[in-house]
Amino acid sequence: MDEANGLRRVVVGLGGRREIEQPVELAVSFASGLGAMLNCLLFEREDLMAASRLPFTRITGHGGISAPMTHAYVMMHLRRVARAVEENLIARHAEAGIDWKLEWPHGE
Repeated sequence: MDEANGLRRVVVGLGGRREIEQPVELAVSFASGLGAMLNCLLFEREDLMAASRLPFTRITGHGGISAPMTHAYVMMHLRRVARAVEENLIARHAEAGIDWKLEWPHGE
């Protein structure tokens, strides 16, 4: 919780995985109980970004089809996760009565 400048804020970092509902749910409940703003940070996964630069890295889907893992593919995946987080927050913030912000910091 960050109370700088009299602002209560709960910050939760998310690593870009699909299992985001439980951490977001807990953070929403925590922020609601404190009457604080929720700030979600969706971090770039450095391991995926580094792997996407290798020419031999491939992704194999559920059907067994393999495709090159490119930087564009990783960015598309991160955008999908960000949309899922945003949809979850939109659905939950009204009933919880909290303000929220989703940030996607890039770089180091």
